[in-house]
Formats: sequence, C-alpha cells, structure tokens
Amino acid sequence: MRSTLQLFRRRNFLFLWAASLVSQIGDWVLIAALPFYIYARTGSALATGGMFIVETLPMIALGSVAGVFVDRWNRKHILVTSDLLQCLLTALLLFVQSPRWFWVIYVVAFVQSIVAQFANPASSAVLPQITGEEQLVTANGLLSVNNNLARLVGPALGGIALVVFDLPGVVLLDAASFLGSGILLSFLVLAPAVSAAPNAEAQNTEHSLATATGLRRIWNEWTAGLRLVRRERWISVLFVVVAIAVLGDGMITVLLAPFVGKTLHANAAIFGWVLTARGLGGLMGGLLIGQANKVARPRYLIGLSALIDGLLIACIVWLSSVPATIVLIAVAGIPVIGFYVGISALLQSGVSDHYRGRIFGSYYALNALMVLPGMLFASFGGDRIGIGPILVIAGGLYVLAGLVALVFLRQLPTSTSSQPSMQERGAMDIDLPVQAQQAL
Repeated sequence: MRSTLQLFRRRNFLFLWAASLVSQIGDWVLIAALPFYIYARTGSALATGGMFIVETLPMIALGSVAGVFVDRWNRKHILVTSDLLQCLLTALLLFVQSPRWFWVIYVVAFVQSIVAQFANPASSAVLPQITGEEQLVTANGLLSVNNNLARLVGPALGGIALVVFDLPGVVLLDAASFLGSGILLSFLVLAPAVSAAPNAEAQNTEHSLATATGLRRIWNEWTAGLRLVRRERWISVLFVVVAIAVLGDGMITVLLAPFVGKTLHANAAIFGWVLTARGLGGLMGGLLIGQANKVARPRYLIGLSALIDGLLIACIVWLSSVPATIVLIAVAGIPVIGFYVGISALLQSGVSDHYRGRIFGSYYALNALMVLPGMLFASFGGDRIGIGPILVIAGGLYVLAGLVALVFLRQLPTSTSSQPSMQERGAMDIDLPVQAQQAL
C-alpha cells in the first residue's frame, strides 16, 4: 500500500495512470456498443467479426517495425499525437448512417490499429523513466487495474449511450476519451533517458547504423532489435512463454461465452456476471501484485502465476457449474495479472531504454500473431472437439508456459542489458525530426 501511495504522489505517474484509465474506458464503450450495433443492423457474424480482424492485421504486420520509430522519436509526442489522431479518426464514425456506410468502420478500425502500434510500445517503454526500476511491478499492476475498471464501467456506459443516443453518442464518448487522455499526457515532464556504457555486442552494429540512410537504416535498427531477442537468452525464453500462453488466451476468448451458454446452460445475465467476476479478479490482482513482487522472484512470479491460472481453468471445466465458474474465474484473474505484469516489468527493467520500443513492438506483434491461431482453432474445433476439451487444452498451455518459465528463466538480468554504443545512438539521431531530438 505504501508503494502504491508513493507512485500516486509522483506527478508524471498520476497523469499517465489517469490518461490510461480515461482512454480505456472509452475503448470499452466502443468495444461493447459497436459490435452489437453492427450485428443488429446486418445480422451477420462475419460483418461483426470483420472489425476485430482488421484491427489485428496491423498488430502482426507493423508492431515490431513500429518499435524502431518508438526508439527514435520523442515518446511523449508519440503518446499525445496518437491520442489526438485516434480522437479525429473516431469522429469519422459519425458519418456512419446506414449499413452501406459500414466500410467507414473497417477503415477507421484499421487506421486506428496502425496508430496504436506506435502508442502501445511507447507507453510501455516510457514507464521506467517515470517510476524507476524498483517500482515497475507495482506501477504495471496499477495500470492493469485500469483495464479492469474500464471493463466494469465502459460497457455499461456504451450500452446506455447506444440506447439513448444511438451510435453518435457512443462515438462522441470514445472520441472525448482520446482527447482527454491526450490532454493529460501533454502534462508529462520527463527527462531524456540515460543509457549505460556500451557492450561489445552493441558495438558490432555501429558501422552499419552510422553509414546507412533511409530505409536501410530502419532495416538495420529493426534487425538489431531482433538480434537482441536472439542474443539475450532470457528474452527468447520469455517470448516463448508468452507465445504459449497467448495461444491459450485466444481459445478462452472465443469459447468463454459458448461455455456459459451451452455447457452451463446459463443466459446472458449470467455471462455478464462471469465477465464482472473476471474484471473484479483482475482488480484484485492489480492491487496485490506489488506485494507478491516483494516475496517472489520474477521467474516464480511468472511461472507460478501461469501454472495456477492453467489449473484453475481446468477446474472450471471439471466442475461446470455457475457458482464455481463465477468464483474461480474471479480467482483466476489474480494470477493472470501476475503473469502479464511480471513479463512487462521484466522486459522494462532488463532491456536498455534504447531498445525498449523495438522489444515491446515485437512483444505486442507476437501477442497478435499467436492469439489468431488460438481463436481459429477454438472457432473451428469447438463444435467438433467440444468446448470443454479445448478449454482444458488452453489451461494446459498455461501450465506448459509456467513450466517453461520455471525451468528456463534461471539467468535473468540484474540491470538493463544490451546497451547501445555512443556512436550507435548518434547514428540514430541523424535526419530525425527536430521534435524527436528534443528532451521530453
């Protein structure tokens, strides 16, 4: 509790946290209302799912490359500009008056996802500058609380806005949330990140980065980030752990509603309670994670969290009752937060600021890349294999991810690793926009 209060006394963290909460509430307003609006007017599951598909494609194609620019540009400017652009893009949905204008929804979703590929890694990469490494787990936990608070508040606001004001009301709420987030982020006052002395590995790429121009330099910087993942074994292992777990996440995302409806024979109201329980569990996890970090090493926090979550998923399927599902899914929300917060904090503390944008860009791209096959497998296999067996497979993947973390995440960095050389950093500044070279 003391560390939480200390973070909220930090002006920069308070603005970042508030901006995140406002933005995510707006996201959930739209997530809850827009798919329902599309389905109600088209009756097509494909038309509804198309929005999620076009949002996922840029994550896979651009997430890793966008990290190059996050490492080159002013991250505060990226965050503020991204929110303002998404505000304007969301406002374009006001032109959607009938199904023949639904193509605007897909275009907006696609472009917004492109913008988000810059904002998401920038937000993760800038956090160590705001909190310091010693409070990263607590800070990430508090930011995860926002998603669960937004999950509780946003859908209700979205539903009310859609009923009372139709789609324009939903659009204006979401646009206002982006504007409010951008204004809050504009108050951040950050010092330039300081990188430590170079190591021998980073010096090997100096010449190519210093002499390359244009697209060639972008290619060199992007591949330098990929080489870091390969060179640092702990990052490679962490990415394998994430890939395994996210594959299971995709299955759970698709089959949670069918499990409640078909297996539990429950109605939409019960499904609402399940989602609420999931959100409450996430809230508890976000608040408790700072304490868990004091007694558990990162390897155990990540590994044991995944193991517990996988076993709880299997228990939910085994018991297959409404009370057990509501209780256990709330409990499962705690280790889920421990797993993902532990991974984010480990990457933030173990990777040089010079590389954080690229590493987090690759991290988010990996998430999108692995969630798709999980969703496809669950979508096509749910009727053939069965909802319960696939959910057990998803739980087993979490258990496997936990075991991999416990066995192979033994040698972790004690401080930021793979620092760039002075010449390499200088090469990164050539031909950059003036705004990107200024101190935050």
